[in-house]
Amino acid sequence: GLACLEYVVLNHPSQPRCDEAYMRLGEMYTEDRQLALAIERYEDLVLYHRGSRLRPTAQARIPILRLTLLDSPEYDRNDLLLALSELEDWMARFSTHSMGKVVDGSRLDCLRRLSASDLGIARFYKRIDNPDGIRFHAQRARDHAKDADDADLAASADDLLRTLTLADS
Repeated sequence: GLACLEYVVLNHPSQPRCDEAYMRLGEMYTEDRQLALAIERYEDLVLYHRGSRLRPTAQARIPILRLTLLDSPEYDRNDLLLALSELEDWMARFSTHSMGKVVDGSRLDCLRRLSASDLGIARFYKRIDNPDGIRFHAQRARDHAKDADDADLAASADDLLRTLTLADS
């Protein structure tokens, strides 16, 4: 089935009902843990079938899969920012869609990851005694944490910022 669906989407990408082939390929690649290929097929569905009833679901899955690909604590900030942008765009366009809660949950996860990343960088700058680095990354971590409504991350960022205030005293 996979080879037949690939043939259809590669040779007739904008044909009616090809959106269903793209969707099924995205699902199959996801099941096989070939997430980059799944993202490609969902992106193709969005590109070639803008008016498809499947578009909101496919478009939601793209950033969710991007986040799944970033499973290590050393997140690629650019990929996180891309996923966040896609999630926020999706929320603006399809906020009443049935996947709204899932997408918003992924958005909050992304914001927490961005905050945690900045906290790690701010702690590094604390170890090497770089106040400007601490301030920049701790403030950014706090902003993302507040956007995610994560009091613990925000408190950690505030603690780092307080160390700067104490050092200035």
